[in-house]
Amino acid sequence: MKHNPKSEISPDKIKSLKKEEFFALERMLFVICDFNGYFKWLNPVWTKVLGYTVDELCSRPFFEFIHPDDRNRTMLAMDKLAKGEEVLDFENRYIAKDGSEHWLLWSSLTSAKGELIYGLARDITARKSSESELIDISVALENAVEGVAKVDSYGRFTAVNSAFAENLGYKSEELLGAHWHIGVHPDDVPNLQVAYQKMLIEGKSEIETRGIKRDGNLSHSRIVLVKATDRKKQLIGHYCFMKDITAHKQAEASLEKTESRLANLLRHVPGVLYQLLVQSDGTGTFVYVSESSRHILGYEPFEFQDDVSLASRCVHPDDRKILQEAMQNPGEELVPFRFELRCLTKSTDIKWVMLSSAPERLENGDVLWNGLLTDITELKTAEAKIKQLNDDLAQRISVLAAVNQELEIITHKLEVAYDQALEASKLKSEFVANISHEVRTPISAVIGMAELLLDSNLSPEQRQFAKIVGDSAQSLLTIINDILDFSKMEAGRIELESIDFNINGIVKGCLDWLESVAKDKKIHFETVLDANVPRLVKGDPLRVRQVLLNLASNAVKFTNHGTVKLSTRLIKSLAEGDQEIALVRFEIEDTGIGLSESAKNRLFQPFSQADGSTTRKYGGTGLGLSISKRLVELMDGEIGVESQENKGSRFYFTVPFKLSAGSEEDIYNESDVKSSGLDTLPLQLFPQGSLQDISSQLTLPGLESVGSGNRGFVLLAEDNPILKDLACRQLVKLGFNVKSVNNGREAIEDLSKHDYSLIFMDCQMPVMDGFEATKAIRQQEKQSGKHVLIVALTASAMPADRERCLKCGMDDYLSKPINLQQLAHLVDKWLPVNSDLKDNSSTNLSSDIDNMKDADNLETKKTTETGSDSPIDFENLKEIYGQDSLKEIFTMFLDEANELVARVDNGVKKRDKAVVATAAHQLKGVAAAVSALKLNKTSAELEVAVEGDHWEQATLLITGLQSEHNLLKKFIEDYLREQFSCQK
Repeated sequence: MKHNPKSEISPDKIKSLKKEEFFALERMLFVICDFNGYFKWLNPVWTKVLGYTVDELCSRPFFEFIHPDDRNRTMLAMDKLAKGEEVLDFENRYIAKDGSEHWLLWSSLTSAKGELIYGLARDITARKSSESELIDISVALENAVEGVAKVDSYGRFTAVNSAFAENLGYKSEELLGAHWHIGVHPDDVPNLQVAYQKMLIEGKSEIETRGIKRDGNLSHSRIVLVKATDRKKQLIGHYCFMKDITAHKQAEASLEKTESRLANLLRHVPGVLYQLLVQSDGTGTFVYVSESSRHILGYEPFEFQDDVSLASRCVHPDDRKILQEAMQNPGEELVPFRFELRCLTKSTDIKWVMLSSAPERLENGDVLWNGLLTDITELKTAEAKIKQLNDDLAQRISVLAAVNQELEIITHKLEVAYDQALEASKLKSEFVANISHEVRTPISAVIGMAELLLDSNLSPEQRQFAKIVGDSAQSLLTIINDILDFSKMEAGRIELESIDFNINGIVKGCLDWLESVAKDKKIHFETVLDANVPRLVKGDPLRVRQVLLNLASNAVKFTNHGTVKLSTRLIKSLAEGDQEIALVRFEIEDTGIGLSESAKNRLFQPFSQADGSTTRKYGGTGLGLSISKRLVELMDGEIGVESQENKGSRFYFTVPFKLSAGSEEDIYNESDVKSSGLDTLPLQLFPQGSLQDISSQLTLPGLESVGSGNRGFVLLAEDNPILKDLACRQLVKLGFNVKSVNNGREAIEDLSKHDYSLIFMDCQMPVMDGFEATKAIRQQEKQSGKHVLIVALTASAMPADRERCLKCGMDDYLSKPINLQQLAHLVDKWLPVNSDLKDNSSTNLSSDIDNMKDADNLETKKTTETGSDSPIDFENLKEIYGQDSLKEIFTMFLDEANELVARVDNGVKKRDKAVVATAAHQLKGVAAAVSALKLNKTSAELEVAVEGDHWEQATLLITGLQSEHNLLKKFIEDYLREQFSCQK
């Protein structure tokens, strides 16, 4: 509508315009209104659309008919009209008289004077409704669970909802323009094309296909294809509806597997499984019969399903009645049954079966019997045979009853004869044991004197004679010991200990004993220790060691070249009640002469060897393996051998050990065994006198030291005067010049001024301990490029302490108190002595031994008088210090111990952890130095208690410590008083 400023409409003009021909277009709404908000003129279509009369519409402001939500937009449109602008395609809603909403599409302009508004509107309510529905449909398709896509005639996606895209692993926008075969499994594309051709013909088709998702995973989908055409029925593409059926397919596959497994299981059930459905009218049908019917009855399952009466005919005529009574219970309560009956097979054989069945009443009143039929023919046959055997046995028993009386008389006579023989055997064994003891004593003396003789100055010929005497006596002692052990076993006098010990320690000890023999024969001796073998177990370590040494020494003896390997292995761990058991296997493998089959059969018999030539060539009584076998059996173990003649042997034995709950401080130590045999002799280490006197007499140029040896200079860092004096004496005896300091800091300072061949470093010292000092020395050596040997000295003997010493840079480790032979072995290991020095040292040692004999006899008498409850181990003291040094050592001990006990007592009262721990540790070392084992142990326990802040326990321990100290003090004072009086 165009505005003509010259054609202003007057009331008369309006009337002339109201011609019916002008307003024939009833669908259009014409209006003239002013800016005051009132209609001035309306065509009749308004009444049809809104339901109001024209007068009603003109009498009220037209804003009252506009939807409240659209009034602001309408005001803005009127503002544009007021400015003289046209308003085109403006939409708003009007409220009809019946409350319905009508959407109107406007085109409006103003009059020339700007007073009136001419408007033309069209009712677009139906269109708006269609648009809304389309939007709803689009939203529904987008959010549909199933996938929906539209494909054009070229096979490209033009629309894809989220479910369709997600099923293929893509986003919707990524699929637009892609070919609709994307994601289809290549093997299923031909089938999809067939479905597409079917859709073109029939308008719709359906197919199940496999798909490959973007991530490569396989999926299954059910796809419906719907043909899409235009109004002229021309193909414009198709719609693709997709439903993901992957879970369904997986469930089907799982069900098939389950059914297959169930069918396979039923085929192997040792009996016929069946389900018999009995209807309310009494007729029955076999719902299921397993394939076992073919093997037991000779009929196929379908034969019973086709003819239910066949089951009744298979039952033996004499047994049909009980079956019919069980299945035709007239009452409401159905009872399961189980009984034995006979069946006739298809081949007319008779079989005994066990028939059991349980009824289940269904909702419709029918009864389903679930049953199992088992073949028990063999069982019945066996029962018949057993009955016959029982009858025969009863007859025989009556016959044997008479014979039994005669046997009882004979048995009584045999028992009397057996007891007499056993008593005679025991008397023989006791006699042999006593004789062995009597012979062992002089043999031990011969061995001891031979060793003393070898330590003296001898000519080569005399030394050879003495060595032959010693070796022969040692061989004889070994034979006597074997006979003694065998006799003890026969007499029943062998008793096993049960103490804590370390298996690996036993094995390593055996290696030390045999290593030199193997080295002389140029045999490689090696050990392989299983890390899974428990460190601490309970058992008899001496007997384990005896068996191990016997087998290992045999391996060395019968091996001329090659290797002897000793190994341990944990077989298994098990529990007996609350106790854990470790089954440990010991193996000794060699490349020696081996054994024949006949020799293996008699190997573990007493007085038996492989053959006579073996005895003549290698010697021996043939008792070793027999004793070993009996010892292993006493320990609830087993022993055996695997061998091939001329190739070697593998002896093994397994023993069950209880796991130990104790600490490694209290365990059996292999070194105790090594130091307590005949190879250890008491030695006088140094002449009487104080350490200060010796120092003043033997000071070397530029170095305040002790000794005048020619094996080099060693530095001793030790704060305890007693232990310092002992170590100085021993090192001087071994041919060293010794310089001593009181702590680690002094050791570092002295090392910067002098060079030493070896440093002995106490671990626990004031100012700076041995660990810190060693670390500092090793740090300095990184710059100097030197390396001095450092050996740890400590009162602790735990493996963890050894590891700590080596970790901080120390080269070796010795536990206090230090045995002279242990010390000599260590220094020979690190600083080998030449033969001249060694011979000279042996001469000095032997002369010192001769000077000790009288003092030893006196001390032995005193020790015997004191009894076994002595707080000091005198034998060990004499071995370490020598008889003449005990008075000086005891005097130094009393001074040191009195001060340390007082310091410990005062520290416990004040709960001073540092003071008590240090003093207790020093007291532990001092007690060990004089072989005061009880005081040493209590000091160690006190040290541990204080370190753990267990002050109540420490208070109790200090009482025992003081008591043991007082007892030890009185014992030493009495000894010194007697010693002094004897000297006078």
